[in-house]
Amino acid sequence: MLICATFFWGWCILLVKVAINAGLPVTLLHFMRGFVYSALCLLLYRKQIARIRRKDIRHGIIAGLLNFAYFFIQNLSLKYTVPSNCSFLTSMNVLLVPFIAWLFLKKRPTGKNFLCMGIYLIGVTLLTGVLEAGFSFNLGNALALLCAVCFATLITYLGSYAKGTDTGILVFFMAVTQAVMGGLLFFAMDFASFSPASINWGISILCVLGLAGVGSFLCTSLQTYAQKYTTPSSAVLLLSLESVFASTFSVLLGFEPLRTGLVIGGLIIMGAIYLSEAPLAMPHLARQRSGRRSGI
Repeated sequence: MLICATFFWGWCILLVKVAINAGLPVTLLHFMRGFVYSALCLLLYRKQIARIRRKDIRHGIIAGLLNFAYFFIQNLSLKYTVPSNCSFLTSMNVLLVPFIAWLFLKKRPTGKNFLCMGIYLIGVTLLTGVLEAGFSFNLGNALALLCAVCFATLITYLGSYAKGTDTGILVFFMAVTQAVMGGLLFFAMDFASFSPASINWGISILCVLGLAGVGSFLCTSLQTYAQKYTTPSSAVLLLSLESVFASTFSVLLGFEPLRTGLVIGGLIIMGAIYLSEAPLAMPHLARQRSGRRSGI
């Protein structure tokens, strides 16, 4: 489920780029995306929402604010830094999750965690080409790093504190928070200079529908449900495949050329993910083999 979510999120990154190029302000994009997202949640999760509890509201609001902060800060950082630097720093969430989990859950990272994160860091450096393009720390890079902290905290929260809350309720609150915060920030930041005539509404609306239906509703539902059955450290490594899928789609659609570093980096990232997940499957295989020997 997590791999499926990252596949579609990689495609949605390009939709965000297309919508912004069509003149749609980032704040208005979040409001429209959140509004459609909320409507889908009310339509398909109405039974779960009707059974909402007080603690569900608390978990939903916290998850919603962290989710909104992640997406909004990432989009905002792209105004001040190049995409390769933004992608590189945002992917630091892979390194941060085990330590945030250690801070809040008192679960010390294992040696395997450190090994996989080191391998991943090498892979994402090659994938983004950040060393070739040159790297300097500025406001955009600081925002991208803050984005990584928000996403790492969200992953830890969903994989621990919010496990007892129904997926539909969490997703609904993420949707409402995105719509409300997007609307408030639109009026605070962009309303005074907003010019409807400068926006390609046809392209913008198609992007919003795709982002709300697939990128928000489908992918967030898959992520939130799947995280009930895996650890935060494993989840964030699987979700890091988003950068691989995004780069692949970017090359296929002509946004950037195919580079050797992109191919090698993507393979190294997938190797790190396989290494992190393979031991989890071994007990299952061992039970199967034991069952065959005993004639079960």
